[in-house]
Amino acid sequence: SGTNIFGEPAAILMRRDVALEAGGFDPVYSFCVDVDLWVRMLERGSLVITPDALCSFRVSPTAWSVSLAHEQASHFRHWLATGGVARTPAVSAADRALGSRRAWLLMWQRMLFYGILSLR
Repeated sequence: SGTNIFGEPAAILMRRDVALEAGGFDPVYSFCVDVDLWVRMLERGSLVITPDALCSFRVSPTAWSVSLAHEQASHFRHWLATGGVARTPAVSAADRALGSRRAWLLMWQRMLFYGILSLR
C-alpha cells in the first residue's frame, strides 16, 4: 500500500513473547521499525483486526514527521526492497514495486496536506 497499514505502535496490542522471538524493533529501518516488526511477528502467528479506532494522533505542520516526509518515503522504499516484506513469498515483486511507487505518491499527498494545514 506504500504505507504502514497496521498502525502506529500505540495502536497495536501484541504478545511480548512473540515480539521478542521476532527480534524486537530493528533500528536499521529507522522510520519502518514498527511495520518491520509487525511483519516479522506475522511470520510467527496470526493477526486480529478491530474496526474500532482505539487511538489517534494529531497532525501539525510543525511535527517532526512533516520535516522528514521525503526521508520517510525513501526509508519505506528501502524497507520494501530489503526488509521483512522482501523475504515474504506472499508479497510479490510487483506488489513491492507498487508499494514503492505509492510511498512516493503518499509522500507528496502528505506534503500537500501539511502545506494546506500550515496556511490555516
